[in-house]
Amino acid sequence: MRNTDGTNHQDVFSCENNHCIPLRRVCDLIDDCGDASDEANCANNFKCKSGEFIPLSRKCNRKFDCLDYSDECNSQCDNQAKIFTNPAISIIAWIGGGVAITLNFCVIVKTIKEFKSMKTSVAVINSCLMMVISTGDLLQGVFLLLVAVADKYLNRSSCFTQFRWTTSSTCNLLGVISTTGSQISLFSMTMLSLIRAKGTQVLCRPSAELSPRGKAILVGRIVGVFVCALIIATVPQVPMAKDYFTRSLAYENNLFVGNVDKPQHERIIRSYYGRILEIKSTWKVINQLVRDMFVNGKVEGKQIGFYGSNGFCLFNFFIRGHNPQKWFVGGVLSLNFICVLLIAACYMKVWLSVSKSSAVAGPANKLVTKRNQTIQRKVSILIATDVVSWLPFILVALLHFVEVVDASRWYSIFSIIVLPCNSAINPILILEESFREIKDDLYNSFKEMIFARVRCHFGGPETTDTEMANEDHGTIE
Repeated sequence: MRNTDGTNHQDVFSCENNHCIPLRRVCDLIDDCGDASDEANCANNFKCKSGEFIPLSRKCNRKFDCLDYSDECNSQCDNQAKIFTNPAISIIAWIGGGVAITLNFCVIVKTIKEFKSMKTSVAVINSCLMMVISTGDLLQGVFLLLVAVADKYLNRSSCFTQFRWTTSSTCNLLGVISTTGSQISLFSMTMLSLIRAKGTQVLCRPSAELSPRGKAILVGRIVGVFVCALIIATVPQVPMAKDYFTRSLAYENNLFVGNVDKPQHERIIRSYYGRILEIKSTWKVINQLVRDMFVNGKVEGKQIGFYGSNGFCLFNFFIRGHNPQKWFVGGVLSLNFICVLLIAACYMKVWLSVSKSSAVAGPANKLVTKRNQTIQRKVSILIATDVVSWLPFILVALLHFVEVVDASRWYSIFSIIVLPCNSAINPILILEESFREIKDDLYNSFKEMIFARVRCHFGGPETTDTEMANEDHGTIE
């Protein structure tokens, strides 16, 4: 038996409101019945709270598809307001930030106190550059701690605060702090490596005091490091570069779904105004045209800039080839790669030179050789950690750019664990002697306490430190 529309009974779906529709229209993401019963038990869709259906694959994909954002703002998805979806990364940020701030601050204070007692040019140069490296690492520690605080604050809110977070001045400031710190650390490490590679022969014998001209050159280089790092960090915030670094706009009034980029805006505006966008549009023009579409004119999108585009408020190294920011990101990444290669090459030259000098050193130079070997070991570990952390990061960024892998979800691991690990490791290496002195003091104090308790237990007289010292010299007062 056939229906009047030519379909068989087995080809018809009976809706709960007693309407019938062709079976091919079931589970097609469209409410054909009028009561959504044809989409109710489908495994291929997700029903938004606002009523529409989207493919199930678009649920919890960190992109808003529902008009009310319910595909991301629900109990099954990681809250979009979370910066760290993995609690372990959040814990690492708290611990790493606290350790980096505390230890690097100690390095800076210790270096300043010891600066007046430094007599040789080698000691002055090494200490100054170590202090600059610690300053960069301190800034990274500040970033880690602040972003951990922000993550805790955002987790108490709905996922709608993600828009407020990525467009906020706080997010941009954190991006500037993080980028400045990482570039200062890398540039100063490169400078230290170049100076040591150039002066390997000088480092193997006592050096004279640093001349006024040498001090001026050193200060100029350090200032250059800070200036270059600040330029790279602040260029995305320059108003004149807004059109280049702004990827999209976010609207809090459900005017558009999710983050709307420039091509999407142009299509919507062209549909409303007609052929009005014959010339290349800017974000300023787009904002004005969107405002003019409404009677009250109060609708305005907030810019999601360079640091807010990845949600972590970090320099966006992981981009695709179609991203217009690829030239800026590629330039900075190439510069960092060159720095890493220079660091590795200088390290090899210094290592070979010091090894050769140690082999031919005479008895008179044993003390100098031992000192240089200690310094060389510390600097070698500092350089090695920089190379080991940056090389994999650059490789992954390149593979992501050519679309061999999608490294977007790995960004938190690289940016919170891999790159900033130096900010906590470097001060530990620099403060190694201080830690050893503290350990020896604790050990001696513990030994004296045990010795005093033993003597007291067996009824012996208490012995003061002065008496112990006199006994060691064979005299008793």
